[in-house]
Amino acid sequence: MLKAKVGYATNENAKEAGIEAARMALEKTEQAKVAIVYTSSFYRQEEVLEGIKEVAPTLPLLGSICKEAIIVPEGVVTSSHGFVGMLVLDDPDLEVGVAIQENMEDKREAGRKLALKALENAGKDYAPSYYYMTSSTREDELYMKGIQDILGNVPVFGGAICPTEQMESSIFDKETCIIEGVGIVLFYTDKLMETFFTGAYKKSDNMGVITKMDGDFRIVEINHEPALQKYATWIGKDVEELKGSALGEISNIKPFGIKETLGEVIVLHQPLVGNEDNSITVFNKVCTSTAIIQMKASQDTFVQSVGKAVEKLNKLVERPGAYLFIHNVRRENVIKKQLDEMYLLLKSVCKDIPFLVAFTDSEYGYVDHSRNLCGDLMMSFTCFAQETSAIMELEK
Repeated sequence: MLKAKVGYATNENAKEAGIEAARMALEKTEQAKVAIVYTSSFYRQEEVLEGIKEVAPTLPLLGSICKEAIIVPEGVVTSSHGFVGMLVLDDPDLEVGVAIQENMEDKREAGRKLALKALENAGKDYAPSYYYMTSSTREDELYMKGIQDILGNVPVFGGAICPTEQMESSIFDKETCIIEGVGIVLFYTDKLMETFFTGAYKKSDNMGVITKMDGDFRIVEINHEPALQKYATWIGKDVEELKGSALGEISNIKPFGIKETLGEVIVLHQPLVGNEDNSITVFNKVCTSTAIIQMKASQDTFVQSVGKAVEKLNKLVERPGAYLFIHNVRRENVIKKQLDEMYLLLKSVCKDIPFLVAFTDSEYGYVDHSRNLCGDLMMSFTCFAQETSAIMELEK
């Protein structure tokens, strides 16, 4: 049976924070198999790792940066000097393979190398049931292609953080920390893991086709018109109001949406920067001839959507054992004053099941019969089943 525990700390000393979080997370665990760790960018990750290893020197783990705060069963955890949180999974039937890969010019090849290292560390020569991924570059889709070259289309969950010049490191395993790159945890298990991947926005009547790009992240034209000018018309703003970072502040609740191949989920891409040439910079990769929809939401829908997402997960997993909730940080920016309300809502639907909420810049997930997807302003909510389901027993 799967057991889980969440540990966290806000000690000013990064090593001591790592010690405190690990001790709390490993309390009453007997067969801990893996830890997923999030740290504030205020800490040196090397010191946090040193503290965790003092408590659990052999525990496989994958850590990354989390923006602003984490949310745990006891409440919202944040601090001006740093915080750390970790979810530990304890299950005699779980096997994992953890690996990290430093940034390479060929991101797809980096994904292949990463997958092969993770397989070697797991002691396996076949694909896992699921994998968790985190990265600190903007080419998530290329990493996923490389991973898929090795593993096939294994369902993914997780999220990425945007690299900054101030980062001394951003991703770590139990051996080392890296500045930029990608990391994964392969899960070999007979227990169900389900991810609900959603943006929880509504469609507007405004839509068009990307007709010109400059690279992978800069939309030059929509319907053969300057992209920023077109977007300004859609949302009823003067184009000059959307120049620079002002665009990102406004587009939080009015992003672009792209339907995945089956139309079951709309992947969001936020207009982040309004450039002087009236082009738009986005976080995730897009391409020409893609149809986009202007989406819409509100502060209240942002808060309520987290509870609805967990309710949908609970319908998919009969006996939840743990939750990992990846929530976009720019959604969090809209509802900063309502984080306590979000916590109370999560607590009411999660009840006594351990959960950890991390805030990222980009999120990963999938829907039935689809490939893995990378989105922005999304939620990737994952539930780990406590026991083997009847369906999984049949598949064994």
